[in-house]
Amino acid sequence: MSAQEVSGQEVSGQEVSGKDKRSRTLERILGSALEEFAEHGYAGARTERIARRAGVNKASLYYHIGDKEALYDTVLRDCFTDLDRSIEKGLEGLSSSDERLDAFIRALAEKVLGSAHLAQIMLAELGSAPGRVHHEVSGCISSILAKYMDILSNARGREIMSRTEQDPMLGFAMIFGGLLFLRSRQGGTVAEFSFQNSVFRPSPADVAEGITSILHSAKP
Repeated sequence: MSAQEVSGQEVSGQEVSGKDKRSRTLERILGSALEEFAEHGYAGARTERIARRAGVNKASLYYHIGDKEALYDTVLRDCFTDLDRSIEKGLEGLSSSDERLDAFIRALAEKVLGSAHLAQIMLAELGSAPGRVHHEVSGCISSILAKYMDILSNARGREIMSRTEQDPMLGFAMIFGGLLFLRSRQGGTVAEFSFQNSVFRPSPADVAEGITSILHSAKP
């Protein structure tokens, strides 16, 4: 092997190593930003704390993503893209409304109940003044709602909604809002609540099963 070929391999290896390092740094920054925004909200979040959490300086943070607004946009977009893809994957290959509704609720429950940070950010945004909800949040909700409405668009889906005597928007709000409420408290893998000395500590699967059971068993 010629010296030029060896040199070429070394350069290529350095490029791959450099990309891996940048990828890991970006991952740390986004993870730290997610924690910061969840704990302090957008207004209270500080780029200095995000940089410190990620083990980088502010110059590196700005180089990889940008200012606080750009960080927030990126964090929200990543979270909601992941949520949307999880629901899409859960619906793959299913045709009946019953199966699709069950899969939709299961995927939504797993993602929302699996991330306290996502729930905290979403609840904070939904508590904003009308017209002030971040466009990534409103876009995410619109996308999820569209999937829900599509499931209910055929005969069986309409039958489910007529049995529950609920407007589709109200049904969606109850499902999504209920999941956000359950996950809004930190601590453990799922929310924990105590009612009259008994502890309710649901798993995502338990919650999804409970919701679908109510929808399927409701009487007209």
